[in-house]
Amino acid sequence: KMYHLVIIVICVLYLFFANTIALLFYNGSKVEKVNFDSLKSNSKAYVSVESSEHLGGMFEEEYFHGWAFCETKVDNTNKQINIIFKNNKTNKCYRVKSNAQFRPDVYGVFRKTTGIYNGMNGINCKFSTIGMEKGSYKVYIQVIENDTNYSVYDTGNELII
Repeated sequence: KMYHLVIIVICVLYLFFANTIALLFYNGSKVEKVNFDSLKSNSKAYVSVESSEHLGGMFEEEYFHGWAFCETKVDNTNKQINIIFKNNKTNKCYRVKSNAQFRPDVYGVFRKTTGIYNGMNGINCKFSTIGMEKGSYKVYIQVIENDTNYSVYDTGNELII
């Protein structure tokens, strides 16, 4: 009887933590909770979300592709372009961290008219939504060029999970 009780307890625990366990084996970008009010802006952001697609599957994956930058004259070697999701009703907020990708096309278009620093302006990430609360989310792009220039930009897009 003790053996059966242990098996039942393990199965019940698995049901409660199945999403967390599954995410341990996920190799895409990680989603983390964040306080939206702690996200600061001090620069103008230039942003384009070129594609956003629901891939589905076991991990309920989403895919984002585009570019973003703030004007800066300071080195941006550790630049980050993150996607922020803010729930429209509960104000819960999640961030998908991403390192900037090389986009020479964006640099070529903006280098003469703006203070774009280099070609590291692309975002190309896939992430799982199974750790996020169900609901409707406003989509923001957070650009962190360096310690001097950063911004949070409202894309006008919405994600429904």
